[in-house]
Amino acid sequence: MLARYVKIHDAIKMVAAVEDLLPRPSIHRQVVQLVNKPEALDSVCVKLQSEERTLADVRLLFDAVMAKYPATSHHLSASARIVHSPAFESAVVKLLSD
Repeated sequence: MLARYVKIHDAIKMVAAVEDLLPRPSIHRQVVQLVNKPEALDSVCVKLQSEERTLADVRLLFDAVMAKYPATSHHLSASARIVHSPAFESAVVKLLSD
């Protein structure tokens, strides 16, 4: 719904009947930012689905996501609860990176 609003925002401004219902410009900027965030993460999801992707590539992608979105570090870090053996993962990434 928000993506559709962003797409038709310029056309909506020309309709007098709904002009008073439009959000303020500051709220509009926040909506645009919210719509664009999933698009950035979607490109990471597409890259993760590549069959040529190695564990080292995945670690680099996760590190980039954590740098941009620090709230994800709890789930994407090398020591996250989902990682069965952090030492093994670290060793594999080191071997693949060399």
